[in-house]
Amino acid sequence: MATVPSTATKAVNDPITAAWANDNVKSPIDFINAPPECQVYDAAGLTITNSTFTLLTFNTEAYDTDSMHSTSSNTSRININTSGMYEVELYVNLPTATYTVFSVNMRLNSGGASGGGTSVFTHQTGSPGGAPQQLYRSVKMPLTSGNYYEFFVFQT
Repeated sequence: MATVPSTATKAVNDPITAAWANDNVKSPIDFINAPPECQVYDAAGLTITNSTFTLLTFNTEAYDTDSMHSTSSNTSRININTSGMYEVELYVNLPTATYTVFSVNMRLNSGGASGGGTSVFTHQTGSPGGAPQQLYRSVKMPLTSGNYYEFFVFQT
């Protein structure tokens, strides 16, 4: 688990030691350059049942720097292990647009239930007339260690 480094204030005439510089300069810069993040996806594709909320699961990780996701347990969850500001991005490929309405809902701490936890956002789109479509949504928000988020999709 990553830890957000804290910094200390130097008093006038206090020496700058290697240990102080590592703790108060190098560690914060290292954290900024490699913050907690993950990229997950479902390599096989999911079947979305008509008029039913479907929990998105992710069986593959491109990377995970803070043990935020598991490919064997609760594969729908992105766990927050380090409190901070996060940018959450979601891409959904809709290969055949035979739907009337397609929506995606991000929820915090929902326990796999489409009405559980707290809704963060819902993004909805109408049919583009049968052509394939990509749905994208990005949200920047503070997240607290111990929480997790999940996505649900719905189509008609």
